[in-house]
Amino acid sequence: MRNGALALVMSTLTFFLGRWSAQRESATSLPTLADVAPEVAAALYAPPPGHGEVKVPSVAKDIRGEVHNLQIGGFRFNILVSSAGSLRSGDVHKSNQLDFIFAGRVVVTTREHGRDMTREYGAGSYIIIPKMIPHIFYFLNTTVMAEWWDGPFECRYYRPYRRLVDRAMKTLASGSPTKNKVLPRQLLVAIQS
Repeated sequence: MRNGALALVMSTLTFFLGRWSAQRESATSLPTLADVAPEVAAALYAPPPGHGEVKVPSVAKDIRGEVHNLQIGGFRFNILVSSAGSLRSGDVHKSNQLDFIFAGRVVVTTREHGRDMTREYGAGSYIIIPKMIPHIFYFLNTTVMAEWWDGPFECRYYRPYRRLVDRAMKTLASGSPTKNKVLPRQLLVAIQS
């Protein structure tokens, strides 16, 4: 059953991505970190060496689930399978991040104009996270999604969100639910409403 579901996801993704040009590299220079809000810039730091440098194809697994690193016809993307209660990202990209939810529900929090903005998405949702906007994903149930960028991949971790990701991984590893132990009150209110 799992292989059948993955085959369905892959065929849907192939169709979806077939409409997306693999040649979208921009000739313009990447934005500098000065292009982020000053309060965001102060909380950015470099991810560990090698972050984003993965073999394609490959699968990375951890307590949160799986990340399938893929390339079709020169187009680089990931398929993520994330377990309920897990968090991902906690970073900022120099290119727009694009996501498509195949199954499940996710709460995405972004830092915009000095405020945390929380939105919930489900199967069939297409998400655009603008470049230089910090973001974090909280998975309400097992979720399958695709992610890719409209330019070269480069990121910086956003300390307030990345701390949550790291704490959630430790909590999941201990076998405890993450919701009430990791997320700040304002995110919990948004998720529970």
